[in-house]
Amino acid sequence: MTANPKATDAINRRLRLGMVGGGPGAGIAETHRTAMRLDDRYAIVAGVFSRDREKSLTAAKKLHIPEDRIYSDYLAMAEAESARKDNRIDAVVIVTQTASHYEIARRFLETGINVVCDKPLCLKLAEAKELKRLVEKNGLIFCLTHSYSGYAMVRHAARMVKGVRWTKSLGARLHAYFVLRANIRLIATSGLFDHDWYLERNADVPTALEIWERNERPITEHTQRMSYFLGLPTTWHPLLRTMALAWAGRSKWLVRQRTKTALHRPTGTAP
Repeated sequence: MTANPKATDAINRRLRLGMVGGGPGAGIAETHRTAMRLDDRYAIVAGVFSRDREKSLTAAKKLHIPEDRIYSDYLAMAEAESARKDNRIDAVVIVTQTASHYEIARRFLETGINVVCDKPLCLKLAEAKELKRLVEKNGLIFCLTHSYSGYAMVRHAARMVKGVRWTKSLGARLHAYFVLRANIRLIATSGLFDHDWYLERNADVPTALEIWERNERPITEHTQRMSYFLGLPTTWHPLLRTMALAWAGRSKWLVRQRTKTALHRPTGTAP
């Protein structure tokens, strides 16, 4: 079998990455960049770090990226990078708000660029299926990052699942499954999760997980919508942003929506 020259080339050098999102003050993007530096196998060479051009350029300067590789938006970036003859990015890293993940990822996949996307993937199952279709159609790589996989607690949970026997208590098995499902907002490990309460109603672990996710999905989607809505003012003129945030603080309805997630008690948690 003949080796793919591009794949061989990528193995022998740092992977060239583009980044969408991650401008000044973006915490999760800095986490990604720190991990890249620790591995020393990646180099960010292009990007659009903010809707605000000046903020994007500020981020680029800090990362030592030339101005001609900083784009006005992700559409321009996908088109330009896919057309490059040399030093084209190997993949794009998406670290924007969840609501925008699908459109950005779709565009890069359509132009033949591999994608690394921060979790969660997107807001709708249909969107996830469409991204999967594009990956398979174009023979690309799509990586969804779940940083929890590096946590000592999660690694311990993985060992629990690997070594568990079906004769062991359902409580221990369910606990391990829940910890491993990084997208489920859980508090099982804090001691607040009432295993007996939950298992009395759902003795089968996979079924229990499906019921849990179905019950918690509405609050998850509400949280994502509010995150997107409250993030919009960050792109506005400072005066308009100040007025909007002042109104938001006085709106009883909006305060209730903002605190709904914090006050929510997940299914099966002890009172």
